[in-house]
Amino acid sequence: MPDLVKLIVGLPPGSLPDIIARTMASYLAGRVAPSVVVENRVGAAARLAVDAVLQGPRDGS
Repeated sequence: MPDLVKLIVGLPPGSLPDIIARTMASYLAGRVAPSVVVENRVGAAARLAVDAVLQGPRDGS
């Protein structure tokens, strides 16, 4: 089980996708990983969020 899971959202805090991601994070915490964090990456038409996902760590699967 990983120590931390990040949910990256390409829209600002308080938007509907952000609220959904935070609801998912509270459900997943303890089930998938001890900590689940929502990280908002706003700007460049969500390209910053896409880049963050593409450059993230790989689990090898």
